[in-house]
Amino acid sequence: MIKSHKQKNITPKKVASKNEPTKVDKVIAEIMPKNLKGSKGFLFVFFALIIAILWTGIVTAHNIHQYRKNYGELQQIKNQYMKLEIEYRRLLIAQQTFSTTQKIASRARSELNMHFPTFQHKMVLQPTHLSEINNTSQTIEVDEALPSNTQPRSAMIDQEVSQ
Repeated sequence: MIKSHKQKNITPKKVASKNEPTKVDKVIAEIMPKNLKGSKGFLFVFFALIIAILWTGIVTAHNIHQYRKNYGELQQIKNQYMKLEIEYRRLLIAQQTFSTTQKIASRARSELNMHFPTFQHKMVLQPTHLSEINNTSQTIEVDEALPSNTQPRSAMIDQEVSQ
């Protein structure tokens, strides 16, 4: 032993000789039956274990690849779901808008007796004096379906033009 005032007791390590069995060799010797040592059966078991380890590694790599691929697809489906959810909300808003318009139209028909004019209720007027209407030939649609106590628009327009 070498002693120094700064160092503690240092003992040189024993170097194992080639003939001495290591701890691993001792464990293997305890596990393996004595009749398989050095025989073809031992080599078969050894290579079977090597093949099983390689196969396990390949299967693990394949499973990891499949997991990542499936996870990517899941993310794409989630993005598609979010886009469809946004589109669904927009369509709900549009549906509510159109249903409100339909409610207004139905109330106008039922409570106010309003209706869309038919072709028979429309009249196309052409001005007699083109200079009075900015020198253009415009046609004007007039609704003649007025209550009986009022004068039709066409008569009012004719009166204004004649003055």
